Amino acid sequence: MVGMRRGPRIAARDKRIVVTAPSKDLFSFISEDMGKTWSPASKVNDKPGAASEGLQNITALPDGSFYAVWLDSRNGGAQIEGSRLEPGGRNWGQNINVYNSPDKTVCECCHPSVASDGKNKLVVMWRNWLEGNRDFYVTESTDRGNRFSPATKIGTGSWPVKACPMDGGGIIAASNVGTFAIWRRQNEIMLSTPTLPETQLGTGTQPVLARVNERTIVAWQDGSNVVIKDIDKGEVQRVSGAYPSLVASPDGKRAYLAWEGTEGNRIIPKFVVAQ
Repeated sequence: MVGMRRGPRIAARDKRIVVTAPSKDLFSFISEDMGKTWSPASKVNDKPGAASEGLQNITALPDGSFYAVWLDSRNGGAQIEGSRLEPGGRNWGQNINVYNSPDKTVCECCHPSVASDGKNKLVVMWRNWLEGNRDFYVTESTDRGNRFSPATKIGTGSWPVKACPMDGGGIIAASNVGTFAIWRRQNEIMLSTPTLPETQLGTGTQPVLARVNERTIVAWQDGSNVVIKDIDKGEVQRVSGAYPSLVASPDGKRAYLAWEGTEGNRIIPKFVVAQ
């Protein structure tokens, strides 16, 4: 259950850490003491078996709550569901439908993304499946995920494809700036910003991004290498590896990049700090 981005996700607020991890259902584990001790597992999806695809994400909200989203199969096809964990709570709230495709299913094997801008905006991104096109869409909530805006398409082009790319991209919401998204279309890595609908960055798969010191840092897999690019400075680095993960520190001063490296026949995690 950990292949193709199905692994556990983590979010933190003050001393509280929440980890979500998939099995036949989506479960969470909570620490109130910065990881020293952990609660028993708590189920996130309220329909048994509906989150069995295992593709999910989580973010922390500024009020101390947490919000999780996942691919959900309760109505047959794949849809986007969400749920909130209240401050200090152990049990997740009623599941909320974030998006249903009019073509009966979203892309069935690409993970959704969720991000908070640290104030009042929550954004969710997923790969849709409309009229044969597997393009990314986004929706926003300003009431902690109770209601969401109509979905809007990211980027200007489309990707007609009859198979799931298994590549979910990433999104961040910067307070007083806007939404930044990175995704794959065919073999192209695309970036959208509050001022540009899309920019091609290169070729590859599995893109991720973060905002550091008001700059945009991105990374993606290109063959046997991970490409790391500072969009604002134009600096590019390459390291051997695959499946990058990237996150900014809470103060926005650093970015932490991890990826799958190799030593001989072994796959090992590697890590670097970007400033």
